[in-house]
Amino acid sequence: MEELTKNKIFRFLFIIFILVSLVHIGYAVYTNRGMYMDGSYYFLSQLCYLSKNEYRIIIDAYHTRFCIMTLLQLPVMFAYFVGIKSKFFLMGVYSFSQVGFPFLFLLWNFFLTKRTNRTDVLACNIFCYGAVLCLFMIFGVVETLIGVTLNFILWNYLSADINYKKSDLYFILILLFIMLGTYEYTIYFGLFFFIAHFLYVSREKIKFNKIVKRIIGYGSLFAAIFNIIYMLMVPDEDNEIARFFEEALDIWPECYHLNILLSIITVVFIALFFFKKKNIGIWSLLLILSVFAGAFTFLLLIPFKSIDPILEGHCRTISCYAPFLIIIGLYIKDLLNKKSDNNRITNFICIALVCCIFQTCWQIVETYYWDRNIQYMKKELKNEPGRLYFPLEHESISSFYNKDLRRHIWHSTYSAVSVLFSEDYELKTLLMLYPEEVERGNHIEKDLLYVFNNGEEEFLVVPYGAVLPLKTIFWDVTKCAEALKEYNIEHNINQNQ
Repeated sequence: MEELTKNKIFRFLFIIFILVSLVHIGYAVYTNRGMYMDGSYYFLSQLCYLSKNEYRIIIDAYHTRFCIMTLLQLPVMFAYFVGIKSKFFLMGVYSFSQVGFPFLFLLWNFFLTKRTNRTDVLACNIFCYGAVLCLFMIFGVVETLIGVTLNFILWNYLSADINYKKSDLYFILILLFIMLGTYEYTIYFGLFFFIAHFLYVSREKIKFNKIVKRIIGYGSLFAAIFNIIYMLMVPDEDNEIARFFEEALDIWPECYHLNILLSIITVVFIALFFFKKKNIGIWSLLLILSVFAGAFTFLLLIPFKSIDPILEGHCRTISCYAPFLIIIGLYIKDLLNKKSDNNRITNFICIALVCCIFQTCWQIVETYYWDRNIQYMKKELKNEPGRLYFPLEHESISSFYNKDLRRHIWHSTYSAVSVLFSEDYELKTLLMLYPEEVERGNHIEKDLLYVFNNGEEEFLVVPYGAVLPLKTIFWDVTKCAEALKEYNIEHNINQNQ
């Protein structure tokens, strides 16, 4: 690790990566990018509880992702608890959790590597962050962004040849607990950690170190088994398991996305330099940077074709599959050589950092188009005379038609984003679903939009089933609810759900 940190090329690339990441995180927070897709639903539901001073975590009971969802939502609850009542500020906090935590956990692993000296594990983590996770970062509530990075920290602890402290054990127990509620890919990591721990235990002579490694091994196995059992217990489990294996193996269709071009280039350069003992020279670095810059410029020249966030949104088991194979490869290499080649690892990390820099820049581009979309939506709502706005799919009959910008918003979350991004307390117009049933993103029928009374208070129900009080400290949708009731009566839509 000391040789790596003294490498001038590494230090240069690492500093650039830090600076670009800070710009990316700051811009995402400023534009509240965490409200993209499902984020708007989860956050809106959380605001409903916070407005009543109820601190609840909004979870998805059908998948084992509750720990990650807790990590995402706790900062918002803490900010509200200390007295922050600004809707936009809280949205920024939620956005920071999505894009900031994976970056912070990567830095955690970097500083941990200074103790463990496992630069090969760090190299895989950096590669995974830049060449895989960044491709899907627009969908910030996807659990892999945080979960995978945390699992790399656990892998670093497992492979470490150090004397563990009590604080290390506490961190490891927390990581193992989080592993229970990250997602199904824990099955891969859990089984792999369990098999690998036997080797590392055999190398240990100190009893406490052996105990810690056994805790990691058996704790990871328990997490894997827990996820398998959970999948079997969810409703319609046959389809859920089939989807799991389908996404795990369905790699090649992802390759037609142009953004993956940068990742492919990364793999090619790593293959070329990883097997050379000589470190990357300045001329090699300039060549690599030139190729990446050319690919990035190519993507920017056709942004609307290369940016398709809906297709980039679902990276679950796929996101860990290729990096996992690379980890196994390095693990076997370590077994055969018994000593890592620092020059090769340096080549690996430097090329991966170049990818991290450009993919993070690409996320800034994604944020730019996300913000354009939101500003476009706000302008349309401001100019809409009605209290409800049902946009259509066709340019000739709808002023809201813009196929390029609309890629950054699902029709199923129209209501959520219009409530969240309204600058006025009393909503003048609420953006609703299409008046006809359509297939785009998740299929949501218009019958799911209605107002009901529980005998004490009226609520507005919007997809995916968020129940909004008509008046909170954040919004007043009373007039919109009245308009919706009139619309449902006029169109014979059943409100008795």
